[in-house]
This record gives sequence, structure tokens and C-alpha cells, in this order.
Amino acid sequence: MEELLKWIEYIEDVRQERKVQHLQKDILVIVLFATLANADDWVKIALFAQIYEDYKNRSLKKHLQMIHSSVGALSYLTAS
Repeated sequence: MEELLKWIEYIEDVRQERKVQHLQKDILVIVLFATLANADDWVKIALFAQIYEDYKNRSLKKHLQMIHSSVGALSYLTAS
């Protein structure tokens, strides 16, 4: 995966910078994974991207809560 992301970064982004809402790398990875998941048109790719975004947000929120809990526990343990 790391190697794939490195190769994707070599692709020149020719879009107008002020109009860019998403990183080209993110778009290409989502299109690749959606295609591998049998999304065969842009509507299905967009749906895949929405589901992925929801998953990523839930996962990130869960990780942040876990980190916050760990930091709190660590603070408590080191204060004793």
C-alpha cells in the first residue's frame, strides 16, 4: 500500500489549485478501490466514497476517543 501511494504521488496534478477540494491521491485511491469492489460507474464510485468517508470518520473518532482515554489514564498513573 505504501508503495502504491508513493507511485500515485508521482502523477502530476494539473487542476487549478484554488478549485481543489480533495487531494488527487485520495481521489485516485478511492477510484481504484471502488473499481476493485466492482463499482463500474461514477454513481457507484461516489457511493463507495461516501461509505468510505463515513467509515473513516467513525474510525477516526473511535481512535481519538481511545487516545484521549489512554492519555487520561497515563496522566493518572504518572501523577501517583
